[in-house]
Amino acid sequence: MSERQLISRSHSFYREHRIDLRFATVRSLDLEGQLAFLDDGEPLAFDVLLLATGASAIRPPFLGGDLEGVVTFDTLDDAKRIIKYSRKAKAAVVVGGGITAMELAEGIRHHGTRTHLLQRGDRIWPRLFNEWESTIVENQIRHHGIDIHYNEEIAEILGARGRVAGVRLKSGRVIKCQAVAVAIGVRPNLQLVQKLPIQQDKGVVVNQFMQATIPTLFAAGDVAQVYDRWTSQHNLDVLWPSAINEGRAAGYSMVDVAHGCEPRYRYQKASPFNCALLFGLHLTVVGRVNGSPGEDVEQLSYLSRGSSHVWTAPFSPSYRSAWDKDGTSSLRIVMSDGRIVGAVLLGNQELADPLRRFIEQEVDLSNYQTSLMAGGTKLPQTILRAWRDWHQHW
Repeated sequence: MSERQLISRSHSFYREHRIDLRFATVRSLDLEGQLAFLDDGEPLAFDVLLLATGASAIRPPFLGGDLEGVVTFDTLDDAKRIIKYSRKAKAAVVVGGGITAMELAEGIRHHGTRTHLLQRGDRIWPRLFNEWESTIVENQIRHHGIDIHYNEEIAEILGARGRVAGVRLKSGRVIKCQAVAVAIGVRPNLQLVQKLPIQQDKGVVVNQFMQATIPTLFAAGDVAQVYDRWTSQHNLDVLWPSAINEGRAAGYSMVDVAHGCEPRYRYQKASPFNCALLFGLHLTVVGRVNGSPGEDVEQLSYLSRGSSHVWTAPFSPSYRSAWDKDGTSSLRIVMSDGRIVGAVLLGNQELADPLRRFIEQEVDLSNYQTSLMAGGTKLPQTILRAWRDWHQHW
């Protein structure tokens, strides 16, 4: 993919839609006067304002984080630096437990660089995967020539002449390397609104219309903390599809408020959904899932940017898990009260869309529950049968 293909909208798009596109930074807001001040001091008047400031990668919290050769992944320039370091370095260390860290490790290894992946836990995504699923992913990672180090964290990045020379781990071990990629999560960019009289928590708290506690102020994307019907809490949702849907909902509501009307378009958070291609292995996680099937599991998790778990919630005794495995493929579902509430698919993705639809629309599958909970080869067969039956009557 060329750099030009990364740009989602051309300048002509904005002209044709009568959008005044400015390449500038808003430095401050005057909500009472309804003014946004640009970095050159120019004021822009507004009737309604959308905060879409996104989130930024958490900076390295250890000594040596400012050395040449240490990178996080936020911007196109970051991507270029990662490629440059990957080509020059003999060895690189990747820190992080989420999808971003995995993709960084894969990308760096693609350039022939020896790659070390540090994991704080004793297996891959233990709060999301069961042991078999973790093993499938681990085998794929090792097959691509990446060294995985479990139960390890960086104590210090070592330098020589201002450049990365290695890392010292908390265990005392030293790994020589010339690049360190850090992907330990993201944090909403709240600098612009921190002192404003609006409700803030991890992000800007918004209602079902994407409206902050000041009626003319809206937020969407990584900076917005939206109501999550799956947890009955306001949560961050740092996924691209969610940002698109939140922005659309905010836009509709902003038009209503700008015309003196009450907002009418309610945003409803979809079921947590993420898919990825990691080391040649297709992965889909949808809804609420847990690391180990059984009633003794205490928490549910879902996968998002920068972390293998974003929120956790009590695991009710009404939840049951069933799964089927075949070589490098695995399928697991979580059910509650006759409905599938979560699923993990590794490898074969044939059932990804049916499962997402079942979860999103809370389809009652009580008539199929016995066969579903039997697991094994009956699981995919029963899901397909339920999908065909439901599709015929939908």
